[in-house]
Amino acid sequence: MALKKAGRKEELKSDIRVERINKFIERENLSQVKLAEAIGTQQQNISRMLKTKKVSEYIIRNIVIAFPDYREAWFLGYDDYPTYSELNEARRHTVAAFTKAQHEGDLLFMGLWSFAELTGYKVIPPNLHGENSVEHVIETIKTGYQIERAGKVINLSLEEMNHFENMLCDMAESAFKYLFKERGVDNG
Repeated sequence: MALKKAGRKEELKSDIRVERINKFIERENLSQVKLAEAIGTQQQNISRMLKTKKVSEYIIRNIVIAFPDYREAWFLGYDDYPTYSELNEARRHTVAAFTKAQHEGDLLFMGLWSFAELTGYKVIPPNLHGENSVEHVIETIKTGYQIERAGKVINLSLEEMNHFENMLCDMAESAFKYLFKERGVDNG
């Protein structure tokens, strides 16, 4: 049974390598002859490799050397970003989305903090600014927020706090809709 699983795993690795090489050939508009010339092998080797689905890491390394923007990790099936430029673009989008979410979170927190202060509560946020290590982010997620009143403190994880903030937003939206309705204004 273990041999079957190991064999299937190798087959899947070979399949993805062949799939990625075919995508690469298509993306770069190469023929097998041109690819073979670029990596210093014969066209028959490329053809045989694609038919038998036996792609050596040696061939992949030669492709990456000849086409340095392409990533070995992609050819090996470890991730979905074929080139360094695509990987960097994905990282930029992730950072931008995180920054936007953090800004929206800051706005939400300021509103929540104001309501809490008006009602005698104190909301103490986790330290989200400063160090940006993975360990810091994990610790922030674990610690979450503290809510204090009259010396008594409860802790809310970031997930619980997000749920609480969403609940408050829903309540505020309902209140605003009620105000518009009371004034006879249809606001959708």
